[in-house]
Amino acid sequence: MTLFKLLIAASAAMLSSQSGAALIHEELPTRISDSGLIENTAESLFESSAIIRYMRDAAEHETGLAIRSGRTIDLVVVQKSSHKMELIKNGKVFKKYWIALGHSPRGRKLMRGDQKTPEGKYILDFKNSDSNFYKSVHISYPNQDDLRRAKAAGVDPGSMIMIHGQPNSIGRTAGNDSIEKFVQPMNWTNGCIALINSDMDEFYNMVEPGTPIIIKP
Repeated sequence: MTLFKLLIAASAAMLSSQSGAALIHEELPTRISDSGLIENTAESLFESSAIIRYMRDAAEHETGLAIRSGRTIDLVVVQKSSHKMELIKNGKVFKKYWIALGHSPRGRKLMRGDQKTPEGKYILDFKNSDSNFYKSVHISYPNQDDLRRAKAAGVDPGSMIMIHGQPNSIGRTAGNDSIEKFVQPMNWTNGCIALINSDMDEFYNMVEPGTPIIIKP
């Protein structure tokens, strides 16, 4: 086990032993993948700024290099059921993020106001550094399949589904302590995909308009 994995395990144990530690939802098991990233963790782990910093430091040799060199990603894959977003380059996953979804995440988005996150194949078609949330990248929802389903149901499919950061009301500086300590609920958007601001900065710098995204159940 690497030093990084030991630090993660120790931090997780410390959190689990703290009396009165509040969970936003139910407690889930912690699993460290072969790449050293936390998967399927509870919000109790996610809200630890120390763990976030360990994860960021461990990935610096690769992700930081990608940002500094201007390397862009080839594909984004979202797994809604595990609240995970993967960045793919040259056929390999080199970065994973914990994400928040819409209030009603199960199932495909059908209509405006259903608070569901879409499922399917889309394009990240434009970026916005001055959005209502801390930066945003637009997803090309609805696609043709979404339009056919909405037409058959006689409803408006909705639009403006984004990958974005946190509300501007909590501040706009990614390194701000108030943001590092902010606890992102599991499902709080109206159907968009949300990242904490420091993760949004990384993602924003590595994605370019035209990048495909696959959103899975």
